[in-house]
Amino acid sequence: MPLSIINVSLLARADFLSGVLVEMNKKIILLGALITAFMIGGCSSGSGNAGTGNESSGGQASKGTKTISMIGWYEEGIMNDAITKINESLDGYKLEYTFVNLKQYNNVLSTQLAAGEGPDIVMDGASFPARIKAGNLIDISNEAYVADFNEAGLALSTSANGKVYGIPAYGWYSGVWYNKEIFAKYNLTPPQTFDELLAVSQTLTDNGVQPLGFGLSDSDTAWHSLIGYLENAYYNGGKATTAFDTQFAKGETTLSGHLNSYVDEWAQLIDKGFINEKMLGISGEQVIPEFISGEIAMFNGGPWQYTQLKESGMEFGMFSHVGNDKDNRWLVGGPAANFGINKNSENMEGAKAALKLFGSKEVQQSILKSNPGGFSYFKGLDSELPEEYSAIKEILEAGRVGVSWDRWGTNMPAQSLIDEGLKQLQGMVAGMTTTEQFLKAMDDKANLIRYKD
Repeated sequence: MPLSIINVSLLARADFLSGVLVEMNKKIILLGALITAFMIGGCSSGSGNAGTGNESSGGQASKGTKTISMIGWYEEGIMNDAITKINESLDGYKLEYTFVNLKQYNNVLSTQLAAGEGPDIVMDGASFPARIKAGNLIDISNEAYVADFNEAGLALSTSANGKVYGIPAYGWYSGVWYNKEIFAKYNLTPPQTFDELLAVSQTLTDNGVQPLGFGLSDSDTAWHSLIGYLENAYYNGGKATTAFDTQFAKGETTLSGHLNSYVDEWAQLIDKGFINEKMLGISGEQVIPEFISGEIAMFNGGPWQYTQLKESGMEFGMFSHVGNDKDNRWLVGGPAANFGINKNSENMEGAKAALKLFGSKEVQQSILKSNPGGFSYFKGLDSELPEEYSAIKEILEAGRVGVSWDRWGTNMPAQSLIDEGLKQLQGMVAGMTTTEQFLKAMDDKANLIRYKD
């Protein structure tokens, strides 16, 4: 294992312990839940207790049935149908899924894997390439079901030498949800450029309506807004191509000196008060009921919120992130999560059988059905797009979906850089961090976490 990966693992342990100490002063209940999740996931591989079927949080398995463990940040409602279908076909095994909050997930999984433990099925998103680099996963390149996924879907799970270590769940993306009734009341249409977004936000503000909702205490909504602007204004509608991120990942260039004017442009949302200090004390979950009740007109989000919004009975829609070119708009997104097999699994045959089922059309369809508006990387599997997504249908059909951190992941644990970005954005909103300081902090973090051969 390269020395740099060992360092990343040690940093992950330190970050985890540091995070726990901070959270102790905030939510002691959360600490207990995390410890429980850690014990459930951590004991499943390399502990000598795996496969008894007696440690399940979802009910005892039948006698003689071995447990295949899996942790993830998807709510159980998203995973239930898929898990049920898999268990209907597993012989001698039972797949059991444990939810871990996304805010803590990276540290929990990193700590488990660094200890040679962890779940049998490894689920990860932006950090999946880091799991490959660290040697946590087995090579599945020769499995027949891998060929059922397209190249874009396998991007995060394919190593530099072309070997495949996982398969995608579905395609995720984020845009901006908007309240159609509020827009109609003030004769507004969904903005197609950043200048139009500023104008719409100002009109709403002048009429006493909060234009944008951001839960900055615990969510990445403002981060998505910034990255979405850069995807549109810098990479696909501006000076650079996505190759810039690959060069940055390799340490061949810096964010400072290239993105300053673009971050300054986006920061008008802060300067004009559309993103403000009050939002630092609001959670992502608090934003949704405020949007449903009409207190705010827009918020950044994605298909994972669709069902809740639909069930509320409100009239809503989604438009894309925006830049300067209304004819070349891009959504932020990519493979949502990838599933691979822990190299230290004590139930290797069962894990292989479960992953094969994850790669089946039936299970992929069930995951897609639980995410209305999502799209699939499984060849020939199309999803019906609800009417609320009509404004982004053309963008999806053209495949204009991408995100910087997937490109960073080619040579660093991207989630660590995302976490740094979230922290620095909070500083910008609080008026404590300048654009220059924000970008320098990102460059400094990248220098610490890049892989070294």
